[in-house]
Amino acid sequence: MSEQIFNVVEHFASINGEGVRAGELAVFVRFRGCNLDCSYCDTRWANDVNAKAAKMSVSDIVKAVEDVKIDNVTLTGGEPLIQAGIDKLIAQLLISGRNVEIETNGSIDINKVRAKGEAADLSHGLPFAPSSMSIYAGDYSDCSNADLVVICAGAPQLEGESRRDLLKKNYNVFKSIVNPIIASGFNGVFLVASNPVDVMTQIVYELSGFPANRVLGSGTTLDSARLRHMMSDYFKINPRNVHAYVIGEHGDSEFVPWSNASISVIPLNEFGKNRPTLMEDMQKIAVDVKESAYEIIKAKKATYYGIGMVLARLTRAILFDENSIFTVSTCPVFSALTSSYFGFSVCPLA
Repeated sequence: MSEQIFNVVEHFASINGEGVRAGELAVFVRFRGCNLDCSYCDTRWANDVNAKAAKMSVSDIVKAVEDVKIDNVTLTGGEPLIQAGIDKLIAQLLISGRNVEIETNGSIDINKVRAKGEAADLSHGLPFAPSSMSIYAGDYSDCSNADLVVICAGAPQLEGESRRDLLKKNYNVFKSIVNPIIASGFNGVFLVASNPVDVMTQIVYELSGFPANRVLGSGTTLDSARLRHMMSDYFKINPRNVHAYVIGEHGDSEFVPWSNASISVIPLNEFGKNRPTLMEDMQKIAVDVKESAYEIIKAKKATYYGIGMVLARLTRAILFDENSIFTVSTCPVFSALTSSYFGFSVCPLA
């Protein structure tokens, strides 16, 4: 697949005149068709779709920014916000350790236009929703009176890339997210889904300064759901009647304590009397659970439906104070690992 090409009129270093980083030095990347009238730019090509522009790929733009050696990047103009490649460009700039802003018609945010589109798309289904609600493209200031913030942002996990490979990339992303949320006055609960989720949960805990009972991650809840699903296929029963958990760190080191697994009220090992290959089959299922995310990423580039359902379930448990049991990530990381080995963390945490 060919790389997305952008029409870049210019890129230069200047003082940021507005936005959350006003007064700071930034690298500006200005795209053809920009209709902003800013004092720090020559605007003779404003709204001119025929203006002279360089054809630059994502990697070209990232290299140009890196050569200037300035951490702040401002993408200026309306055109990039309607191009399919803007998400990849933003991701690569964030991965390189840059702070990214987008300016277009006075709106300043990371791909605000897409957020508005997503909100509109979801809103159109509200007549079929079970309750009344309002869906809109928000900003960090909207977190001030929220009870729960779910963080799903981060660099995508690429084919062949481990969850731990994402650590350095997503640390830079999280720094740009957690600080403005805290600055908004948010005083609720953080729920983290970004990988590597156990470590990223610890990072949110440290960046936020929140007590441990208000920062948790999805942990191995999705892995446990995958395990129950695959076991239900094997035994031809409803997954709700499968009681088994994946514990440890979410990722390549996770494991299943088979001695605690049961089908309804019957311990798993009881089924071995009529199934001589039972444990061999179960070990294969455990491997399939561990590798299933990589298979999905290989097939469709990302996983989102399964983890979305997990986050919805955890959200309900927290908001309604259910005292339900899930294998979540807790803080500090050492506590999360030991509680996973010898028990389970409870949502919400006490």
